[in-house]
Amino acid sequence: MVPDMSRASLSTPCGLLVNELVNAPCSIMESVNKMLDVVMDMDTGKFEGPSTQVILYVLRMAARVCQYAGFVVRNFEWRAAVTAGTLPATGRAAFRSYVRGLCPPPHRKDDVRKLQEMMNLLEAKLVVKGWAMLENWRLKLMKASPPAVTEASVVLTHQSYLFCDGEFVSKHLAVDSKERLGCERALEETLSAKA
Repeated sequence: MVPDMSRASLSTPCGLLVNELVNAPCSIMESVNKMLDVVMDMDTGKFEGPSTQVILYVLRMAARVCQYAGFVVRNFEWRAAVTAGTLPATGRAAFRSYVRGLCPPPHRKDDVRKLQEMMNLLEAKLVVKGWAMLENWRLKLMKASPPAVTEASVVLTHQSYLFCDGEFVSKHLAVDSKERLGCERALEETLSAKA
């Protein structure tokens, strides 16, 4: 019957997001990338503003899509290694599992490579631009008189969302800690001079 009275006919083994990442990765990753570009341009330089909630939502969503994409890519790589005989087919936890609908077929490795490239681009934007924007907000909130601790905690929580995936942190930390510390100190000095 069309339309179906329930959503059961739309269900997939691993959910709609994983289904899209497996079958049409470019469309969803390009859309998320464009959304991230738009919200980065909406930054007013401070936490208070009409666009803050939209920016935070898109940052969270982009980080979550990257986590799902990474899961699909790692599952594909694990299955390829098991098929080639370089890894044992043990460890049925996390991405090391045979779940129907989670992995693209082996002949679609170009799609997986594209997904990996788009995921790397998105993650780099989150780490470099997203982190810097949030850090700028956080420092300004803490320098306020009195410090806006509640709002700074919201910002810090969103910064942690960007680094939920440990592998993501080790692979894509585009700005090393010394450079980040230098940027933080320069921003603190600038804010102190203005106060």
